[in-house]
Amino acid sequence: MQIYTSHYFKNFDSKKYYTVQISSATIPTKKPDVELDILYPPDDLRLKYKKSVIRWPEYSDAYNDFLKTVDLENLKSKLYSIYEEAQKQEKDVLFICWEANKDFCHRSLISKFIKEKFDINSSEL
Repeated sequence: MQIYTSHYFKNFDSKKYYTVQISSATIPTKKPDVELDILYPPDDLRLKYKKSVIRWPEYSDAYNDFLKTVDLENLKSKLYSIYEEAQKQEKDVLFICWEANKDFCHRSLISKFIKEKFDINSSEL
Protein backbone atom coordinates (compact mmCIF):
# COMPACT_ATOMS: atom_id res chain seq x y z
CA MET A 1 0.00 0.00 0.00
CA GLN A 2 1.22 3.49 -0.87
CA ILE A 3 -0.33 6.60 0.60
CA TYR A 4 0.15 10.12 -0.68
CA THR A 5 -0.32 13.25 1.37
CA SER A 6 -1.18 16.80 0.47
CA HIS A 7 -3.31 19.80 1.39
CA TYR A 8 -6.62 21.18 0.17
CA PHE A 9 -5.02 24.04 -1.76
CA LYS A 10 -2.83 21.80 -3.90
CA ASN A 11 -4.15 21.16 -7.36
CA PHE A 12 -4.54 17.43 -7.79
CA ASP A 13 -6.61 15.30 -10.10
CA SER A 14 -9.53 14.06 -8.00
CA LYS A 15 -10.14 11.34 -10.59
CA LYS A 16 -6.75 9.85 -9.76
CA TYR A 17 -6.95 9.94 -5.95
CA TYR A 18 -9.25 8.48 -3.34
CA THR A 19 -9.18 11.39 -0.90
CA VAL A 20 -9.10 10.84 2.83
CA GLN A 21 -9.85 13.74 5.14
CA ILE A 22 -7.53 13.78 8.17
CA SER A 23 -8.58 17.17 9.52
CA SER A 24 -11.79 18.28 11.17
CA ALA A 25 -12.85 20.68 8.41
CA THR A 26 -13.09 20.54 4.64
CA ILE A 27 -13.39 22.90 1.73
CA PRO A 28 -16.86 22.54 0.20
CA THR A 29 -15.44 22.41 -3.31
CA LYS A 30 -13.08 19.55 -2.41
CA LYS A 31 -15.30 17.10 -0.59
CA PRO A 32 -13.23 14.07 0.40
CA ASP A 33 -14.22 10.51 -0.44
CA VAL A 34 -13.97 9.44 3.19
CA GLU A 35 -13.11 10.83 6.63
CA LEU A 36 -10.53 9.25 8.91
CA ASP A 37 -11.63 11.06 12.03
CA ILE A 38 -9.65 8.91 14.44
CA LEU A 39 -6.58 10.80 13.21
CA TYR A 40 -8.05 14.28 13.54
CA PRO A 41 -6.00 16.42 15.89
CA PRO A 42 -7.90 17.05 19.12
CA ASP A 43 -9.67 20.42 18.85
CA ASP A 44 -7.98 21.93 21.90
CA LEU A 45 -4.53 21.02 20.55
CA ARG A 46 -5.31 22.28 17.05
CA LEU A 47 -6.62 25.60 18.39
CA LYS A 48 -3.62 26.16 20.64
CA TYR A 49 -1.35 25.69 17.63
CA LYS A 50 -3.41 27.85 15.28
CA LYS A 51 -3.58 30.65 17.88
CA SER A 52 0.19 30.38 18.46
CA VAL A 53 -0.27 29.42 22.09
CA ILE A 54 2.13 26.56 21.37
CA ARG A 55 4.74 26.16 18.68
CA TRP A 56 5.48 23.24 16.38
CA PRO A 57 7.75 21.30 18.77
CA GLU A 58 5.08 21.30 21.49
CA TYR A 59 2.32 20.55 18.99
CA SER A 60 4.17 17.65 17.41
CA ASP A 61 5.02 16.16 20.82
CA ALA A 62 1.39 16.44 21.92
CA TYR A 63 0.06 15.00 18.65
CA ASN A 64 2.51 12.11 18.83
CA ASP A 65 1.25 11.45 22.37
CA PHE A 66 -2.29 11.50 20.99
CA LEU A 67 -1.33 8.94 18.32
CA LYS A 68 -0.23 6.58 21.09
CA THR A 69 -3.86 6.47 22.25
CA VAL A 70 -5.26 5.46 18.84
CA ASP A 71 -6.70 1.95 18.69
CA LEU A 72 -4.23 0.32 16.29
CA GLU A 73 -6.48 -2.54 15.25
CA ASN A 74 -9.27 -0.09 14.43
CA LEU A 75 -6.88 2.14 12.49
CA LYS A 76 -5.43 -0.82 10.60
CA SER A 77 -8.92 -1.99 9.67
CA LYS A 78 -9.87 1.49 8.46
CA LEU A 79 -6.67 1.87 6.46
CA TYR A 80 -7.19 -1.42 4.68
CA SER A 81 -10.85 -0.62 3.98
CA ILE A 82 -9.74 2.69 2.49
CA TYR A 83 -7.11 0.93 0.42
CA GLU A 84 -9.58 -1.68 -0.84
CA GLU A 85 -12.07 0.99 -1.89
CA ALA A 86 -9.34 2.97 -3.63
CA GLN A 87 -8.26 -0.17 -5.50
CA LYS A 88 -11.85 -0.85 -6.60
CA GLN A 89 -11.94 2.65 -8.06
CA GLU A 90 -8.44 2.29 -9.51
CA LYS A 91 -7.19 5.27 -7.52
CA ASP A 92 -4.29 6.03 -5.22
CA VAL A 93 -4.96 6.96 -1.59
CA LEU A 94 -4.43 10.63 -0.74
CA PHE A 95 -4.56 11.98 2.83
CA ILE A 96 -5.52 15.66 2.77
CA CYS A 97 -5.62 18.39 5.37
CA TRP A 98 -5.10 22.14 5.66
CA GLU A 99 -1.49 23.02 6.32
CA ALA A 100 0.40 23.80 3.11
CA ASN A 101 3.83 23.02 4.54
CA LYS A 102 4.00 19.32 5.40
CA ASP A 103 6.89 19.95 7.77
CA PHE A 104 4.51 21.83 10.08
CA CYS A 105 1.48 19.60 9.64
CA HIS A 106 0.20 16.56 11.47
CA ARG A 107 0.14 14.63 8.18
CA SER A 108 3.94 14.34 8.41
CA LEU A 109 3.52 12.83 11.87
CA ILE A 110 0.82 10.47 10.59
CA SER A 111 3.14 9.38 7.79
CA LYS A 112 5.86 8.45 10.27
CA PHE A 113 3.35 6.74 12.55
CA ILE A 114 1.82 4.50 9.89
CA LYS A 115 5.27 3.62 8.58
CA GLU A 116 6.39 2.64 12.08
CA LYS A 117 3.23 0.76 13.05
CA PHE A 118 2.16 -0.82 9.75
CA ASP A 119 5.13 -0.47 7.39
CA ILE A 120 2.99 1.61 5.02
CA ASN A 121 4.93 4.14 2.97
CA SER A 122 3.68 7.61 2.19
CA SER A 123 4.99 10.52 0.20
CA GLU A 124 3.97 14.11 -0.34
CA LEU A 125 2.48 15.09 -3.71
